[in-house]
Parts: sequence; C-alpha cells; structure tokens
Amino acid sequence: MTFKCHSLFALLSRVTKPGLKGSLSRKMIGNIRNVSTCNGVNGSNDHSVNRNITVAIEGNIGSGKTSLLKFFKKNSLVEVIEEPVKKWQNVDGNNTLELMYSDPKRWSYLFESYVLLTMMQVHHRPQTTPVRLLERSAYSARYCFMENLHRSGMLSTVEYTIFQEWFDYLMANEKPQIDLIVYLRTSPEKCMERIKKRSRDEESSVSMELLNSLHERYEEWLVKKSKFSLPAPVVVVDGNKSLTDMFQFYETNTQLLLEINICNLALSSVSSTMLSYTDSLVSECAMEEDTRERNITVAVEGNIGSGKTTLLNHFRHHSEVEVLEEPVDKWKNVGGKNLLELFYTDCQRWSYLFESYAVLSLMKIHKKPHVTPVKMIERSVYSGYFCFEHNLCKSGMMSKAEHSVHNEWFNWITKQQQPHLDLIIYLKTSPETCMERIKARNRSEEKTIPMELLNALHERHEEWLIQRKFPVPAPVMVVDGNRDLDEMITFYKKNDQYILGMKQWPQLHSLQRPVC
Repeated sequence: MTFKCHSLFALLSRVTKPGLKGSLSRKMIGNIRNVSTCNGVNGSNDHSVNRNITVAIEGNIGSGKTSLLKFFKKNSLVEVIEEPVKKWQNVDGNNTLELMYSDPKRWSYLFESYVLLTMMQVHHRPQTTPVRLLERSAYSARYCFMENLHRSGMLSTVEYTIFQEWFDYLMANEKPQIDLIVYLRTSPEKCMERIKKRSRDEESSVSMELLNSLHERYEEWLVKKSKFSLPAPVVVVDGNKSLTDMFQFYETNTQLLLEINICNLALSSVSSTMLSYTDSLVSECAMEEDTRERNITVAVEGNIGSGKTTLLNHFRHHSEVEVLEEPVDKWKNVGGKNLLELFYTDCQRWSYLFESYAVLSLMKIHKKPHVTPVKMIERSVYSGYFCFEHNLCKSGMMSKAEHSVHNEWFNWITKQQQPHLDLIIYLKTSPETCMERIKARNRSEEKTIPMELLNALHERHEEWLIQRKFPVPAPVMVVDGNRDLDEMITFYKKNDQYILGMKQWPQLHSLQRPVC
C-alpha cells in the first residue's frame, strides 16, 4: 500500500485542522520553506519514528518568543532553553550586556563573541527530551545581530571579518544542529508596543530604528533568502496576533509542532547514510591510531627573540618535517586591515580581538592534517593563552571582562577540538639576550618592544613550563637558548632525533604528561 509521510517540517502545510478556524490558520501560517513530503512507499504499516529534534524560535525583540516558549514549557516532551541572558549579565561579575549597550563600538565584538560561545554551548547541551526549543540560535547571532552591528557602523570591518571566520570554523567543525526554524514574523511597531508594555530594564534603550533594521535582517535571512543560507526548514508564523489567538494557535497545533513521522523510505535513506558516515569515521579513527606513532606534533615555545626562528630554519629542510610558523601574515591582513598594527597602536582597545583571532588561527594550524611525519609549529594555542593573554591581563592591557570571556572561549574550544601536542621545546632565553637579538635583526614591527615586556613574558613562560602553574599538554624539553646561534645549530644537528620527538630525551622520563 502507498502512504504519505508527513515530516515535522510539513506540519502546517494543511490550511485547516479540526478545532482551528480556517481564517486564523491561513493568516497565521506563512510558507514552509525547503520542506517536502515523501510518497510512494510500499508497506503494510505507517512507521512513526521518534527522534530528538531541535527547533529554533527566531524573531525580533518583542516578537512573541517568550510567550511561545512559556506555552510549551508545560509540555513534558519539550525542553525550553532560553537565551542565556543571565550569563551575559554576569561573566565572573562582569555585565557584558551592559557594556555593549553603554558603548556599542567598543564592546560589540566582545559581547557578540560571547553570545556565539554561549549559543554554541546551548547547541551542544545533551538533549533530555524528544523536542528541544531554543530561543534564537548561533545562526541568528551571526546572520541578524552581528550583521546588523556591522551595517550600522557599530562593528569595524576587521571585527566583522574575524567573527565571520570564527563562525565559519565552528559551523564546519562543530556543526550545531537545527531541525526546524519557527520565525515569528512581527512588525517592528508591534514589537515596540510589547517592549513598552513589559518594560524590561535591559530594553529601555531599544529604539525603533534598531527594531526596523533587525526586522530587515530577519527578512533577508528567513524570507527573502537573499544573503545567507538556511540551516533548516522555516515555518513563518504571523506574530502580530493577540496573545489569545497565538495561544489558540499553539494549542491546536501542539501535536503537529512536536511530532515527527518518517516513512520507510526516509528511514531507510537516513539509516544507510548514517551507516556509511559511521564506517567512514571508524576508518579515519583507525588510520589515526595506526599512524600516531609516526605523526608527531612539536611546539617550539619561547620569548620574543629566544631563537625560535633559528631552530625552525634549521629543520625546515628536513625531509620528515613540516615547519608551520606563526600566521603573522594573516594577522597583518584581516579584511585588508593590519590587526597586528592596531594591537601595537592601542593595546587596550584591540587586545581581546587580537587574542581571539590568535586562538582561531593557531587552532587551524593545530588541526592542519600532517603532510610529513613531524609537524613543527611556532608557538601553540596553549602559549597564546597561558603566556600572552595572561600577560595582557596582568599588565592591565586587557579588561577583566575580556579575560573572563577569553578564558571561557579557550576552555571550551580546546575541549571540543582537543589540539594535540607530542612535545614542547622550550627555548629558555634570558630577556637580556632576547633584547640583543631583537636589536640585531631590526624588524620594523619589533622596534617598540620594551624590556619590561620581555621580562614579563619570560615570567609567564617560566610559570607555565617550569613552575607548572597551568596545565602542560605534553612533555617539555628545556633548551638553553642563551648560547651563540652557531652553537645552537650544532646542538640541533646532534640532537635532531630527540627534538623531533623520534627518541625520548633522557630527562623527559621524569616528566609527567598532565591532562589539559
């Protein structure tokens, strides 16, 4: 027998339903985009398959999201997760939301980067019910709010470019899943009316101009589809109706909103795809295990002028080694802007943005597939955080709010991505020797480096790699970097098998490998 399978996303394709007035249904339900039903399956029974689904409730400020979420909170099949506003208002005692409202040009990137992080955390929370309703998503943070800040001039091009690169990286590597988007399409005038009525403190500065522009961003994304792709099918609901009408609509359509019926064909297709994908993953994991003994990642750590370039240049021509330097060229050209120059010009203003981008660009280097048995990287994501970021905070060049947000970002992304190191080579060089070398090589970007900075960075490296005040992700080989550079090259030639991690340095036997 042939039967029709209605997916969750086709739930409102029927114009009317018993118990719901046809006029109300037609007016409140817009088109369902990218949605289809599957037909033509032979079988004796209609198989209803229950699986966990995630629905994002999207819409302007005051569009009616809270009312919808409150209605479904009482349903035992549904977990409602609201925007983590309380987290934004208390990041280790710092109110990032208040900072953003007080000076959008200064704090928009910090706030929106934290929004992206907290929304990714929401997306990755284990699901406890068949249906999970999210108040907004990581996608609207990027496509509506971040986009709007940039277009309104509240976000610089370099900030926008870095946020976009972070977003693209997370979408490719973390893949936040959404099965359906419910868009409460509400006029800006109606939104303002509701905002005034509920009189929330944090919304006192919301302007009609902001509501109009956010409405345009949502329309571009979810209705016109003129700028960004859709991560899931969209149900457009007229949010201008009274609460009574809205509740009647939700009541009548509850089962359809929360139900998935998948036909045999769809189930078969999904199953085979999943099996194929799983086999692929198993194969890749097995290959990683097989090659782990020969694929080694070595991080070369040390102060500015400690001798890293000399070491890297020596091993650059080694047939089994790929040398990956710090991506300074990328930092000098971010959307046509020199981020490194901005950072040196006004450290307090640009330190968080620079460190945010440093984590991302170094993480990409960590995750770059091996093309040789040994990958040698100039510094790592760990020193970027434990040495350079911590030093900015200690010196007052990064605010406590920025440090707290960066700390949470670092902990989350390293847990998710698990950047691997097999060995750390620490070039332990005195600040005085570092300064001599900096003056001798005379690089333009290093002309303003003070002795104070070299002393401070030396202390941070010592705290991390010698005193172990912070987690050390791999065994550490400490090399005296104060010797003449010719002596250093002789040392590298003599000990290349140890430096490349192919043999264990005798002194490493006593070192533990702490779990980061």
